[in-house]
Amino acid sequence: MVKGALQSVKVRVSEEKKQVVFVEAGQEFIDVLLSFITMPVGMIIGSLIHDKLLKNEMGCLKNLYRSVEKLDENCLRSAMCKDMLLCPRSAVEIHYRKLDLDLVDSSSNQYYACEDQGCDFVSFYQTDHCHCGRPFKHGMKLSENQSFAPQDGGVFVKSTTRIMIDDKFRVDPVSTENSLKLLKERQLTFESTEERWIQNIGRAEVLKLMVRSLVSKTPFSDIFINNPPDSSNYHGKYVPRRPHQSQRVTDNSSDDRQISLKLVIDKPNNRVLYAEAGEDFVDLLFSFLTIPLAYFFKKFPELPFKGSLRNLYDNIQDLGDSWFFKSKEMKETLVNPKLAPGLAQHNQLIDLDEAPNPSRKTLCSNVKIDRFRLNANTNHHDVKTGMGFVKGPSEFMVKNNLSVTPLSASSGLTLMGKENVSAEDIEVRNEIVNKDEALHLLAASLVSESALTDVFISNVPTKKQNQGCNVGGNDEDDDDCCCCCPL
Repeated sequence: MVKGALQSVKVRVSEEKKQVVFVEAGQEFIDVLLSFITMPVGMIIGSLIHDKLLKNEMGCLKNLYRSVEKLDENCLRSAMCKDMLLCPRSAVEIHYRKLDLDLVDSSSNQYYACEDQGCDFVSFYQTDHCHCGRPFKHGMKLSENQSFAPQDGGVFVKSTTRIMIDDKFRVDPVSTENSLKLLKERQLTFESTEERWIQNIGRAEVLKLMVRSLVSKTPFSDIFINNPPDSSNYHGKYVPRRPHQSQRVTDNSSDDRQISLKLVIDKPNNRVLYAEAGEDFVDLLFSFLTIPLAYFFKKFPELPFKGSLRNLYDNIQDLGDSWFFKSKEMKETLVNPKLAPGLAQHNQLIDLDEAPNPSRKTLCSNVKIDRFRLNANTNHHDVKTGMGFVKGPSEFMVKNNLSVTPLSASSGLTLMGKENVSAEDIEVRNEIVNKDEALHLLAASLVSESALTDVFISNVPTKKQNQGCNVGGNDEDDDDCCCCCPL
């Protein structure tokens, strides 16, 4: 089998209901699905934009991505910062090369080492110097001529794994009992369904499956039976709990880190038009692109996420290590995601651990490495990781949908005119962003198109909210749920 296509999978289908009951597949297929949740959101957005598949998915995050694309490099600390945001590295990226399908272009990924062969440190980025103090002199790249099939089979799961995964991305071992359970759930019989083989699933099909898994509760049916996509709005309204209510995302650690900004509010419509913010707030927002998708599911267990990938993340935590995962370490990479080395920022409001840098010895022992000498004329003396992405001091306009542009004297007036908002209807409010608000912004950025309003404007609770949020219950289409409700 050539790299670029997956082996065939069995699909149990109800033709009458135009519905996939379950897919039966092996290690190759489930490894690819699991790789979705390990990817930084910037990597996901970049891959889908490249293939012209991204439309209304990913909430405000796609607006952040577009903002970085358009932002003049003079606004950034270095050209490398734009690459770090638009093509963020993954803490598990070396494993992507072992998949049977290339979903992301990791061929250009390089690693950097100093000239001291006794120094074991390897960096993901060509910064000012190695940890030992010497300049980086050598680059290392995964060889294009090597077959990356893991020697013992499997990437995240064991090579012998056979699983059933239903249309909601819930995983079970292959068994008659589980087959009957899924049929019963859908009020179907064995006789009313049929088995089909889906042949040669390629990159295009898997990327389409990725898109549907972000917004649909039936991604397999959407792709394998060609059901028309749900035309309803992909986005829910993010409703954070207010200070007097139970707060699921609050970090209880004592911390005085905070960011100041000004909110420009359209009072009659009770919405934020935009915020005037400095480079520290924009750094916070841009850092969202570097965060693995699984972190959203881990940190916000009640997030009103429309897609089925949430179910996959929740499900794998309960699967036994002995029959499913290749090792406890591989399970750990999935359920407790980390930033790629070099992406954590000093004084960041969102505490997400950074994976350790790979050692030279470990990297060279796992894969074949092509070495090359770095260009001596390349100036990286002022390039440091962890110091933020945006130059300061500087001021920016951040719209309600998290589109970011440099602030000018007329930019706010232009937006007010475009939105038909008069000066009498404007209220300017000073706001402090601490760790709590930062987490709410992160959650809202994935599921909402109006993140600033949803986080900073206290709306009158609806009847449904007064009765209690149903996230995690039976109402999967609840658009007005918060991710902070007590279990």
